[in-house]
Amino acid sequence: MPQNTDNTAGMSVLGLKRKPGVTALAPGVAVRQRAKSVVLVFPTTDGGEEEVSVGVASKYAGMMSPEHVAALSTLAECFEAWFGCQPDPYAARVYREWNAASPGSTVGKFKDDKALRYFPRVDWSKVGNFRDMFYGCSNLESVAGPINAPVSCDAFTMFANCAKLVELPDISMPKMYNCGWMCSGCSSLTRVGTLDTAGSGVMCNMFDGCSSLESVAGLDSSSATDLDSLFIGCRKLTEVPELDVGNAATMKDMFCNCASLRKVRLKGFGTAAENAEGMFKNATMLGDGSEENRQSLVDTLLTDSFDRAAAGMPVLTLRYFPAAVKNRLTAEKRAAIEAKGYKFA
Repeated sequence: MPQNTDNTAGMSVLGLKRKPGVTALAPGVAVRQRAKSVVLVFPTTDGGEEEVSVGVASKYAGMMSPEHVAALSTLAECFEAWFGCQPDPYAARVYREWNAASPGSTVGKFKDDKALRYFPRVDWSKVGNFRDMFYGCSNLESVAGPINAPVSCDAFTMFANCAKLVELPDISMPKMYNCGWMCSGCSSLTRVGTLDTAGSGVMCNMFDGCSSLESVAGLDSSSATDLDSLFIGCRKLTEVPELDVGNAATMKDMFCNCASLRKVRLKGFGTAAENAEGMFKNATMLGDGSEENRQSLVDTLLTDSFDRAAAGMPVLTLRYFPAAVKNRLTAEKRAAIEAKGYKFA
């Protein structure tokens, strides 16, 4: 990973290969030759300009004309390789000002920042708290990853109401205890990378209102006690990765209004002391599409569920459970499910 320094020697532009659909230089952005580098020149709102060096090794700078670089979009590629985001002067400034050794208070650090569009690749290893960090950044479109934050403990509303955020990278926060409302209101979010949240106890409303969300690569919920409304309103989500809900005390409305959801498999289902009211409400497509989708729900109840009867717990009524799955259960499987302390509404 690049260090946070303006010493960019060693970045080889000539070694970068042109990729299909590469980011072109934005309108108004110029290329300028310097003695030891090539820079992007951005117009500023006051009529001036700002230069951003993008890590062109000095030995290559003299070999390349600005016209050659611009024609190949190589400089834009170099910017993206170095900063992890599209060419943007504000992103470059954030990168330069980031103190990896002592990032200071990051609670609400960029809260309601309307100028932030692309967050660059930085060193997250010393960040202890992400609470409200990007809350209300309504123009934020991307965050360079991966985000490796081994000491961070709180991501409450970290990306809440980032309405233009399209994708999240892989995130590792093994000591995280609170991910509540982390991405709530991210209505443009389509994909989330793997989330290592192994220590998180609170994951309620984590993706509440992410109405464009199509996939989550991986989500560790093994320590979560509160999974209420985890995916509520994710109406384009078709499948979720296998989830461990064995420590969950409450899962109310967990998949409520997930109208496209077809496949769910839950480990340890049924340990909650209370009814998971509304868990599958309006998730009318569950089990549809293939035998694999249907079997995932059968396995959730038959194989992976907690034996409530053996533990002396009250019978758990399964409300809003999809009829397409329930009606195709054999008498033997249905009896086995009921023997573990469940009944169908």
